Amino acid sequence: MKKLLDPKNPAARWELIKAALRARGSSLSAVARDLGLTREAVHHVHRNRYPAVEAAIASVLEVSPADLWPDRYHADGRPVRQRPNAPMARPTFRRKEKVKANFSIAISDEEPGA
Repeated sequence: MKKLLDPKNPAARWELIKAALRARGSSLSAVARDLGLTREAVHHVHRNRYPAVEAAIASVLEVSPADLWPDRYHADGRPVRQRPNAPMARPTFRRKEKVKANFSIAISDEEPGA
């Protein structure tokens, strides 16, 4: 896939991205599973800048993220950042299930110090 259609309408562009993923046998949910993220986290890339997720979607489609979201990237491929001095956000990973610890206390009939 060399070039995706790039309509000016972000909603139409989003639909094209989802269609391109389906054509590749993938989906946004599959990208979320591969990244270890929640499905909702990946869907936020529709409205918010999220360079890690944008890069993952672009790699599935074998294009650069700047091809999919030209308004979010500089000409050299660096992401346009709202807060240029702030550190890049890391992906939020799913919470692991809480592990319940079973502690057992040994009770003996002997008196302490005996």
